[in-house]
Amino acid sequence: MSDLNKQDWVCGKCGTLNSEGNFCCECGEPKPATPAVPVVPAPQAAPKEAPKESEEDKKNANLLCIFSLLCMFAAPGIAGIVMKVAEVIFYGGLEGIVTTICGTFAGFGWIAGIVLMIMVRVKYKDNTFGKVLMWLYIALAIIAVIIGMIVLFTVIACLNECNRGMW
Repeated sequence: MSDLNKQDWVCGKCGTLNSEGNFCCECGEPKPATPAVPVVPAPQAAPKEAPKESEEDKKNANLLCIFSLLCMFAAPGIAGIVMKVAEVIFYGGLEGIVTTICGTFAGFGWIAGIVLMIMVRVKYKDNTFGKVLMWLYIALAIIAVIIGMIVLFTVIACLNECNRGMW
């Protein structure tokens, strides 16, 4: 763009910058008789660059993501192994208590995994591992909902079949 000409003027009524003519191109107000204060365009602010993720931040975010994966998948796996061992050792005895404790441990593992992933996404927004982990957990949640709906509809269909046979 060219610099402002001596002929440029600002309308006193609407503030429009006019480059030619004796009337405002926006509202039709006449050009002032006395020269107005020269209009100097405001300097354009340079676009802010997103702060780069430091190596320490990347390391911390990746470590949290690994802990998240361990909580999400290793905790239920360990709980399953302990339940199988308890089934063999405590057959008919404490098996139910051990199963309840292990199930609770697995549930808290899933919750901890999701919380850690959310912490990564909030604190380290640009971390790629955190983004991939978020989409993985979203996909797992969608799959779980679909499987839950299939099971629910299957149970409902079975109950309907049973009721028809009993009447």
